[in-house]
Amino acid sequence: MTKKFKKLKKEVRGITLVALVVTIIVMLILAGVALNLTLGENGIFSRANRSRIEYDIAQTREKLDLIFVDAYAEKRVNPKYNQNEFLDDYVYSKNKEVIMEEDMVTLNGYTFELNRAVPEVGEYIGEAGNLPPSITRIEVIEKGMTNVKIEVTAARAEGVIYRYSHQKEGETSFTQAGEEDANTYEYTGLESAKIYTIKVELVKDNEVVDSEEKEVMPGELEEGAITFGTPVWTSG
Repeated sequence: MTKKFKKLKKEVRGITLVALVVTIIVMLILAGVALNLTLGENGIFSRANRSRIEYDIAQTREKLDLIFVDAYAEKRVNPKYNQNEFLDDYVYSKNKEVIMEEDMVTLNGYTFELNRAVPEVGEYIGEAGNLPPSITRIEVIEKGMTNVKIEVTAARAEGVIYRYSHQKEGETSFTQAGEEDANTYEYTGLESAKIYTIKVELVKDNEVVDSEEKEVMPGELEEGAITFGTPVWTSG
């Protein structure tokens, strides 16, 4: 009887230790899940922080929209209005914390696109001081019968790579032409009098951060009058 009791006691002790280990493991798993739900990338704190930022951006956008509605009204009635100095001064008079740049407007540390011609606030770009590189203009600087040379103007383009490609009218995909750190590029081997869409992508840390497209036609006559010389007749 005593031997059976000791054996049973050992078995119970063994089961208790296994149960304790399993309990600890389950608790560690639950703790990890709880920490991930709380502190992870999609955790409660992260989602709450993103929600707060999105709310701040929306509030900032609303403040800017009200200012630019007034600026649009000013444009309609004030003969002295212009979309440059006058607009900058007018917006500043409404809110001295607004920072006006060429095609951007910043308030409370948030930067938006700016359409000066309307004027109106465009898409949200990012937090001031941490804005991604962006293309502001693609200009054709030389053009021949089978070649086109372009120059790209980009903001905050330090350390970017320019990726150049083209697509002939009727084609369904772009053909990569070159990739380099220069903001000028010459497309060669094109067909004369054919419409091409040229695309420029800004690549930073192996990621495309911005892209723009422009239509060109190699061999296209420049705008202006066409003059002919005096004809010379031969053989009658």
